[in-house]
Amino acid sequence: MKKISKTRTRLFTVFFMFIVTFVSISAVSALHLTSRDRVARNEKLYLMQGIWAAAGLTLPAGADEIAAWFAASVTPRPGAEAPIFYEVRESADGARRAMIFVRQGKGLWGKIDAVVGVDPSLSHFTGIAFVNHNETPGLGARIMEPWYGEQIKHKTGGLTLVPEGSGSTDPTELDAITGATITSKGVRDILNSLIEEAPALVASLGRVTEGPDHE
Repeated sequence: MKKISKTRTRLFTVFFMFIVTFVSISAVSALHLTSRDRVARNEKLYLMQGIWAAAGLTLPAGADEIAAWFAASVTPRPGAEAPIFYEVRESADGARRAMIFVRQGKGLWGKIDAVVGVDPSLSHFTGIAFVNHNETPGLGARIMEPWYGEQIKHKTGGLTLVPEGSGSTDPTELDAITGATITSKGVRDILNSLIEEAPALVASLGRVTEGPDHE
C-alpha cells in the first residue's frame, strides 16, 4: 500500500506541475497576443518622438500631434530592410531641417539604440534621443537626462571626451558622464561614426530632393 501511495503522490505532483506550467504558459501567451498591437504602436510612437527630438524640436504633449507631424514632415529613405535615414522638413513642402539616423552602439551592459539628427549639410548634429539601453541607473543611464542630449546639438565630428561639467563650447568636445566611461565612449563612437558615414549613406540613395528654397 505504501508503494501505491508513493506512486500516486509522485503522479499527482507531476500532473500538478504540468497543469501549473500549462496555465502559466497560456496566460503569458494570451497576454502577448492581446498586447502585441499596443506594444507595436507604442514602439512606433517612441521612434517618432525620438525623431522629433533628434531634429532639435521640443516635444508636444499629445501622441496625435506627433503622428500628424510625422505624416506631414518626415520621409523615410528606404534601405534594403529598413529606412537608412529619415528626412525631416520644416513642413510638407518646406526646406529640409535634418537627416535622422537610427544607430546602435556599445554600452556597459549591452547595446545603446540612439536616434541621431544631422543638419542638411551633414556637418553637425541637431539632436539625439536614446530609445533603448541597459545602462546603470544613476551612472550610464544619465544619458537620458536633458542636459546630456542638449550638449550634443551643434557638435561636429571627431569628438573627444572631456570631464563632466566642463561645459565646453568647442564643437569637437563632449562632456562625459562621471563614473560611466564605457557609456560615454559608446555614445561618442556612435556620433563619430555617423558623421563620417552620413555622406556616403545619403549619396547611396542618390540626390535627395530639396525643398522649394533650394535648387
